[in-house]
Amino acid sequence: MARRRTIAHDPLETVNPDAARRVVAEPLASAQPSASTVPAAIPSTAIVPVSPVVDLSPSETERQAMAVVRRHLGWSTAAGLLPLPWIDFAAMVAVNMRMLSEIAKIYRQPFPPKVVVPLVGSLLGGVGAFTVAGPAFLLLRSIPVVGSIAGWLTLPAMAAAACYATGKVFIQHFESGGTFLDFQPAKVRAHYARHFAAARSGETP
Repeated sequence: MARRRTIAHDPLETVNPDAARRVVAEPLASAQPSASTVPAAIPSTAIVPVSPVVDLSPSETERQAMAVVRRHLGWSTAAGLLPLPWIDFAAMVAVNMRMLSEIAKIYRQPFPPKVVVPLVGSLLGGVGAFTVAGPAFLLLRSIPVVGSIAGWLTLPAMAAAACYATGKVFIQHFESGGTFLDFQPAKVRAHYARHFAAARSGETP
């Protein structure tokens, strides 16, 4: 019986070179991203940094405390109408003490009168209204009749302005976490004078 002769067949001999190139090129071409699939560049203005919002409005306790201050402005004006020098000053101190006692309740602060009286006296007499008014006004107040008239014309407004300034500096002190025990009148001299001047000129909110 004759043996069948098998001839090894090389598969590469039957491959058309042009067809092979097409087979390789087509997947590569399809893998390239088209214009429709490429995402558009994000404009630089699309991302805008947002600044943190800072609430500068007064707190509820501060609004309540300022309402107390405004209620006592009339009492301070009345104290300034007293005709006798130093009696009017004592009345102003008393009005400020009453105002601060109510503010202390709002901030839940203990109110030691023996500590607060020197603080109020220092603000009104040392770094407050009488310092702003100047020694000439105090000398004028000591003149009979003329001093009384000058006092009636000017001191009521000064007393109200001093009451407003006293309330403001203590409220700011309490808002920052302070107490009557660590309050230092000399350190609030500039703030007191600014609030006093604003109240005299009617620029208070």
